Amino acid sequence: MVPVVTERAVSDAVHDPVRLAALRHTTLLDTPPEESFDRLTRLAARALGAPVALLSLVDEERQFFKSFVGLPEPWASQRETPLSHSFCQHVVASGEPLFVEDAREQPQLHPDLAITELGIVAYAGVPLRTREGQPLGTLCAIDFQPREWKEAEVEMLRDLAAAVMAEIERWMADIETSAVQQWTGSILHGFPDGFATLDRQWRYTFVNPRAEQILGRRRRELIGRSIWDVFAEARDTAFYREFQRAAAEHVSVHFTEFYAPLNLWVDIHAYPSAEGSAIYFRDITERVHAEEELQRALERYRLVGRATHDTIWEQDLVTGEGSW
Repeated sequence: MVPVVTERAVSDAVHDPVRLAALRHTTLLDTPPEESFDRLTRLAARALGAPVALLSLVDEERQFFKSFVGLPEPWASQRETPLSHSFCQHVVASGEPLFVEDAREQPQLHPDLAITELGIVAYAGVPLRTREGQPLGTLCAIDFQPREWKEAEVEMLRDLAAAVMAEIERWMADIETSAVQQWTGSILHGFPDGFATLDRQWRYTFVNPRAEQILGRRRRELIGRSIWDVFAEARDTAFYREFQRAAAEHVSVHFTEFYAPLNLWVDIHAYPSAEGSAIYFRDITERVHAEEELQRALERYRLVGRATHDTIWEQDLVTGEGSW
């Protein structure tokens, strides 16, 4: 058993702002139960033969149970207790596992309401520490009668605590990824150019509003469908050849191409990745038509110049400026 630290040390550790910031960063406080965590808590209870197992996150004035097995009411419905009912705060304070065979014989724990109100007698708790060493809470097992915690049970609880931390890290990574995706999606939603993503089977996974306008298709008509099925005529064009080259050679491509079924000129940048391809494209039809009209006008001038020996004078009616 690890000696329980002093009440002052417990308070200082629990209220450590760096530790609390790490706890807040997990975004786990006050979240609903998750099967991925419940599975590990159930396993802890079965492996140690304990009536109660908790995944406890120690906050400033309370411990929140992200997951639990066998917790009596009203605590099961509330999914938290005040720290006056917490053995886990001692684990957070020491940063080390705590194994208690009979809490009633541990004067350091008195007057702990976990004993008097919850009836907890035996306790085994292992800290849940971040990679930076900050203790978030514990994975613990509880019994209502005295018991000696066997070495094999202690090791099992340590292993399960490591699995819980791996699940917490996965949770945080998923939350951060989701936030980035929402932020990116918000930006791309208002992007002035068309933007779409394709998976490795060339199926649309994202289409922004400008892409819908350019392609003349609603998002629901595109998501989940292959670009080569939606735009079958593109198979025999530079679209198909360049997209396939980008994927095969893992290089970005930039090209301009005319798509006859939509009477559309597009300027395209395609970027391959392990997940598929990201496509940025711009409708340049008006620009191409303007350039073609300019070329036709210049050609008319050249033809007129060749057909006459007279001087040709051009004057701007707005500015009055002229040229031969």
